[in-house]
Amino acid sequence: MKELFLVRHADASGLSPSNQDVDRPLSERGEQDLARVAQKLNRLNLRPDFIVSSTATRALSTAKGIARGFGLPEESIHFLSKLYLASAKTILKVIRDLDEDIDSAVIVGHNPGLHHAVMDFSKKARAPEPDDFPTLGVVRLTLQVEFWALTEWNSAISLDWL
Repeated sequence: MKELFLVRHADASGLSPSNQDVDRPLSERGEQDLARVAQKLNRLNLRPDFIVSSTATRALSTAKGIARGFGLPEESIHFLSKLYLASAKTILKVIRDLDEDIDSAVIVGHNPGLHHAVMDFSKKARAPEPDDFPTLGVVRLTLQVEFWALTEWNSAISLDWL
């Protein structure tokens, strides 16, 4: 079995220095929420092996905070530009491409792709479909697969909102 965490970036400011969406930093609320969620994750004593994050500034900052919460070094974060505003289908491909030595991984990204991925995984896991995937939402999935490459939407046997 594999363990997967899907994390939506923390709240972002409406403006960036370059006026580009990809460069939007976390808002003050996003920074505060991230510190609080990182502490909660640390208390849960969960230790994923690897983090894959969108390259957007808000996702990058979130991934670093999540890494601290999980007790992981920043070197465990891999930044992947195709996760920026990725569809659920692209997120599934990223999951399938994870190194098979990894047993537990985190993906930090954006809506609506993450929301759709959670909805698609929740059908088999008999979890309630979320109305929304909130900023800094964290979902933990247990996948009934031996290899990431075999992950399908019906692979999740449990889905828990953290």
